[in-house]
Amino acid sequence: LVATLGVGSPSQDVFVRVDSTSQGTWVPAVGGQLQRPGHGAGGAFDIGGSTTAEGGSEDAKLPIDSEPPVEVEGKALRDRVEIGTARVESAPLVLARNFSGATPPL
Repeated sequence: LVATLGVGSPSQDVFVRVDSTSQGTWVPAVGGQLQRPGHGAGGAFDIGGSTTAEGGSEDAKLPIDSEPPVEVEGKALRDRVEIGTARVESAPLVLARNFSGATPPL
């Protein structure tokens, strides 16, 4: 299942894969390995473009329940997240740059 989240302020449309077995939410970083090819900045998050982003300097890893196992690697941050009419003001996120381990499950 994939979805588009509004992340940050002003809101940026970010493409995410919804995984109910994961411990957290990761969003692809602009310029990272996980940004969708051919979409420019579309679908990825630019932390510098958000006035509400907090953090973004501490390393973070998020395990993905897959076979073989992989981890999303990036930076921990908090920011506003919206989907439809629901909003979380300071949601914990991993600003994902790449995967470790085997081929990523995209």
